[in-house]
Amino acid sequence: IDPTNNNIVWVAAIGNAFKANEERGIYKTVDGGLTWEKVLFVSNETGFADLVLLPGNPNVVYAAAWKARRTPWTINSGGKNSEGGIYKSVNGGKDWVKLGKGLPQGLIGKIDLAVSAVDSRILYAVIEAPEKEGGLYKSVDQGKSFKQVSNDERLVNRPFYYTNIELDPTNPDIIYSNANPLIKSVDGGKTWEQKGLLDSHHISDIVLDATNPDVAVVGALGHLYSDNAERGVFKTTDGGDTWEKTLFINDKTGIISLAEAPENPSVLYATAWERERAAW
Repeated sequence: IDPTNNNIVWVAAIGNAFKANEERGIYKTVDGGLTWEKVLFVSNETGFADLVLLPGNPNVVYAAAWKARRTPWTINSGGKNSEGGIYKSVNGGKDWVKLGKGLPQGLIGKIDLAVSAVDSRILYAVIEAPEKEGGLYKSVDQGKSFKQVSNDERLVNRPFYYTNIELDPTNPDIIYSNANPLIKSVDGGKTWEQKGLLDSHHISDIVLDATNPDVAVVGALGHLYSDNAERGVFKTTDGGDTWEKTLFINDKTGIISLAEAPENPSVLYATAWERERAAW
């Protein structure tokens, strides 16, 4: 949502996971959702996994393309470089360029993006790619060029489900990755430390305090195949060294997303999901 005009909303659409379809791409509304315009389209096989607006200038937009196909028996994630990657617009989606300098040039899969709230030159991208090309990439010039800062496999170990990074609002060197397990970097992504909640398995979302880098709240989906008590909402006040469970529904129900109230960050919303996956 455009922070300067709540009638302007952007949507990154993956599309139908099981077949090719034309309703993939980046969509934009300027009338609060009454009408939508498709402003970026790659192909009927390629959707978009993420989209971020530049802090201070919502006409600058980054979007992460992703070719993915689900079947009843497997998941195909990624494709040729021409079928994925990072796109940028500087005029509200009217025109787009594909970013490439320093990024993987071969097969490329799911990508998650994060822009620093305190230094808009800094853009991070966690990228699914073969072998050592996968990992975290950083730009310090709004995407003109990137450099790989980590190939830690924990960043992309379950890309179809959770390949997400969140930057601390006060310090772009502090980064959380809520893939599996929850890990944290305090040196701009060069090194990573596991931060507890191992039995929660799937950390679905994370909200970082706008003023205190030691405070964070995460949503935990829990085990996919069995009941477990380490589901719900957890909060840390010491940078992830310890966690307190602040919301628990039952051992079948986890939390799939979190959101702060824009006018009052003390108000937090959590969406719950009762789910159990079977091998068949």
